[in-house]
Amino acid sequence: MCVVVAGVVLVCGLFLLNRDDSRQVDLSTVLDQVRSGRVFTAKIVDAERRIEIITVDKKHFHAYWGETDERGASLVDVLTKAQLPGGYSVEVPISRG
Repeated sequence: MCVVVAGVVLVCGLFLLNRDDSRQVDLSTVLDQVRSGRVFTAKIVDAERRIEIITVDKKHFHAYWGETDERGASLVDVLTKAQLPGGYSVEVPISRG
């Protein structure tokens, strides 16, 4: 019986730890958050055209941009000007070729 209970607790724990608390929003919403000083840290995932942010009140958001979206190309400039307390990172895929 103890083995069954331990197994159930383990499975439930894995589900809770692996859930994604990030909420998808429009890129304009993310940019507004950054410009207003409400973002603590950010990460740009270049290969997926995605930005992930964590606000100062610890909420997680992410947004995507299209290939022709001019705002996506200027994200680094916006993040640099904002001087986020936790900084930002850019994840770029490595070409192995």
